[in-house]
Amino acid sequence: MDLVLRRSVSEPQLKGIVTKLYSRQGYHLQLQPDGVIDGTKEEGSSYTLFNLIPVGLRVVAIQGVKTGLYLAMNNEGYLYTSREV
Repeated sequence: MDLVLRRSVSEPQLKGIVTKLYSRQGYHLQLQPDGVIDGTKEEGSSYTLFNLIPVGLRVVAIQGVKTGLYLAMNNEGYLYTSREV
């Protein structure tokens, strides 16, 4: 018996883990549609879900599920958003 695995054309090759990111102060990281990065204590906000996509050894891309924007950090440690990885 042969097993054939088929991948849908619309299915992405890279799969990530969907998760929420928390701070020690009890806030959920939130990525707004306008690119603003902030925190909320709201449990049900759809802007707090992120895709963690492996792109290398111990390296992940962080993408907002709802916005499609990527979260990045510059050399000084400041967060910013980008439309591309």
